[in-house]
Amino acid sequence: SCGFGFLALTVVRAPSRHVSYSAGVRASGREAPLIVRTAVKTIREQRGLTRLFIAGIGLALGFGSVETFWQPRFLELKGGDPGRGIFGVVMASCFAAGALMSFLTPPVTRLLNGKRRGTAMLFSLLTSAAMMFLAAGRTPGWMAACMILVYAFGEGTGIPRKAMLNDSLPPEVRATMLSFDSLVTYLGFALT
Repeated sequence: SCGFGFLALTVVRAPSRHVSYSAGVRASGREAPLIVRTAVKTIREQRGLTRLFIAGIGLALGFGSVETFWQPRFLELKGGDPGRGIFGVVMASCFAAGALMSFLTPPVTRLLNGKRRGTAMLFSLLTSAAMMFLAAGRTPGWMAACMILVYAFGEGTGIPRKAMLNDSLPPEVRATMLSFDSLVTYLGFALT
């Protein structure tokens, strides 16, 4: 996070025009219906997009559930005392596993004859299995290991899904549709 913040402050150069917070919120509110209309029209024209968006909602529901319930369950298994910094160590390990999987996903896709759909399905099944093992966990160590696998396999699912989405979109609506995808993901988290 610190590295990203540093790069954003030093490398990214945006026009220096000041927009108040309330003006930004109003502008976003005015643009939201246009984004949704454009997304619905594009999805109607390209049926394959529906499955990709449903998969995105499913991922968000699963991850929202995991992120909501793992800490209380972990705390319960630890007898009410999580130990100093353990949640941070587990989550840092999860993100490191996700980063590692981002490097491993392209070779896995090549092993599957370049089929992103196959990669997404494989890692979706593995993510689901890791979530079920996480839910059945009876020890903190087991839960931590399952959490790491959930994040790793989830990254393996998300990368080909995003690539398929990006490849399916006409260039003139790509930015709008990727914004809509983010909205759908956040709705999935909100439903959780």
